[in-house]
Amino acid sequence: MPPRQPLLHDLEVTLAAPTVVLAAPDGDLDASAPGAGVQGVFHADMRVVSLLRVTVAPVPARAAEPAPDPAWER
Repeated sequence: MPPRQPLLHDLEVTLAAPTVVLAAPDGDLDASAPGAGVQGVFHADMRVVSLLRVTVAPVPARAAEPAPDPAWER
């Protein structure tokens, strides 16, 4: 049986419709990695990027929690 893709709650999701980015928690996109076939940048349901790795020496880039938006606290 082939390995399962990660569940969406295991990925970093960035959305600006009609574009969505699904990445590993470390920020890498690698659709060819085992079990990571869903990762990538999708625009209008078409994958436009399937591999992207960003490293800032010597620490790999990592997704961070977004800061709270004061506009939502009214």
